[in-house]
Amino acid sequence: MLVARLVAVPVFAVISLIDSCVEGGEPFNDVNNATLNVTVGGTGNGTVTATSSNSEYSAIFAAIHCRNGSGTCTASTDLDVHDVTTITLTAAPDPDSKFVSWSQDCTAVASDGGTLSTAKVDLISETGFNCAATFEALAPSCNNPIVLDSDFEDDSIWHRQPGGIPSDSNPTTGGNPGAYHREDPARPVNALETYTAHYLRPEVYDGADAGVVTGILYSEDRIVLGPVQSGEGITGGLFVSGSFAPLNEFHLDPSGVLFTGTSWTTASARFEVQQHVDLSLPFRVGYFRRVEMVGGSGSLPSGIDNVHITICR
Repeated sequence: MLVARLVAVPVFAVISLIDSCVEGGEPFNDVNNATLNVTVGGTGNGTVTATSSNSEYSAIFAAIHCRNGSGTCTASTDLDVHDVTTITLTAAPDPDSKFVSWSQDCTAVASDGGTLSTAKVDLISETGFNCAATFEALAPSCNNPIVLDSDFEDDSIWHRQPGGIPSDSNPTTGGNPGAYHREDPARPVNALETYTAHYLRPEVYDGADAGVVTGILYSEDRIVLGPVQSGEGITGGLFVSGSFAPLNEFHLDPSGVLFTGTSWTTASARFEVQQHVDLSLPFRVGYFRRVEMVGGSGSLPSGIDNVHITICR
């Protein structure tokens, strides 16, 4: 004879199971999250930060702190825990840049002052949401400028300084436009090698007569002409020299970053030189070109054209 047996199930367990299957609870096997991806692009730079309309998400989205060159900034959360939320993005341009626009899944919202430097994204589903901010570089300012432009067809304008590996440094036709200076050092056989060339203009600037220098604007067109191996490239920028010795180099490229572009590309910057060197004594200005090469055969040619140096007072 079979005897039926009843098994008691605690009430709280039943409630928990029901709650996990209804809206607002955590479903079985739920692996989906709402993800916000933020990128920054353009010729300028700035910082994009995020805040959530739901305080439960504040710490998650506060992790978004995105800048040009930092890649994609991502924050992700489970909407089944705290429901949908609206994310507000704020774009803060650097002093030398301005904010231009938002794109993709975010909508621009006018902030104080009538600008559109804020945007909103409604995270309403457990999918991916993308937002891109664009910044534009501002033209650097310069008071009472003295402008020095290049002419690479006339070697008397640029005085090549001693030192460095022997290299083809004569003006070459086919620049951007016209003539350009080409550096063509040979690769070492089996080791990393750095080749640096310095060029100075003949003019001597004396702050006692012409005015105290507040900064120097520098721009150049540059190109890498040959195939580049891993770890190779060029860097360069402004060069300042005193009467008897070099004073400083001011890099256009971030530390450790080498330029490898195979088409003519313009780079420019303003250098607040008084923070780095004492220009109360007479000085000359020019440019430097540094080539990083690894072991191998052949050479790593690079070119520079349209150098503009502006002394600001």
